[in-house]
Amino acid sequence: MPSKVQKMSALLGKFRTLGQSKREKKLTQMSALLSSFSDIHQQSRQRQVANFNLFSLLQLSKNEPTQTTVLGWLLDAEGSHGQGALFLEQLVKLCGDCIPSEHFSQPYRLLSGAIAPQLRLDLILYRPGEFLVAIDNNILDREGINQAELEIIEMRQLGSAQRIPKERQIAIFLTPEGRAPRSGDPDPWHQISYPQLAAAFDSVVPQLNDLKLKHILVDWIEVVSRV
Repeated sequence: MPSKVQKMSALLGKFRTLGQSKREKKLTQMSALLSSFSDIHQQSRQRQVANFNLFSLLQLSKNEPTQTTVLGWLLDAEGSHGQGALFLEQLVKLCGDCIPSEHFSQPYRLLSGAIAPQLRLDLILYRPGEFLVAIDNNILDREGINQAELEIIEMRQLGSAQRIPKERQIAIFLTPEGRAPRSGDPDPWHQISYPQLAAAFDSVVPQLNDLKLKHILVDWIEVVSRV
C-alpha cells in the first residue's frame, strides 16, 4: 500500500501535470491571438495602401486648374501617356459620336488657358478643316456674365477661321453633376458629368500596358467620380 508520502508525491505530480497543461493551453491561445492580431494588422496596412490616392493626398480633387491640366494631358494625342487620341475618342462618344473616329487619326492641336491666356474656354482641341472640340470645365459651379454665350461665339469664330464644318464643332459643358450652363443658351452644349467621363475612361483601363499610366489614371478616375 502506498505511503502518505507517495500519495502526496503522486498528488503533486498531478497538479504539476494539470498546471503544465493549462500553461500550454494559455500559450497556444496567446500564440493564436498574436497571430490573428498580426494578420489583422497586415490586412489593415494592405487596405491603407490600396486606399492611397495621390490626387486626394495632394487635395487636388476639386482643384479646377489642376483637373483641367490633367484632362488636357489625357486628351492630347501627343501627350506623354502615349495613347494617341484614345481618350478624346472616349469623350466624343459621350456626345453621340458626332465626330467620326477617323478624324482623330491625324495630329490635331490643343489650346488651353496655359498656352493662350486670352481664351475663355478651358480647352480647345481641333484639326483645321476637320473638327473642333471646345470644353468648359466647371467644377466649382461658377460662371461669369454671359460666359457660356461668349464661349460659343469664341468656338464658332475659331471654327470659321479654321474652315471646320459647323456640324463637327462640339461644345462640352463638363460639371460634377452634368448640369446645363446658366450663362447662355444651353442648346449648343453637350452636358457631361464627371462620373460619366470617369466611366468612359475607366472602360479603356484594361487595355493599357503602361503600369505607371494605369495607376495615375485609376487614381484620377477615383477622385473625379466623386468631385
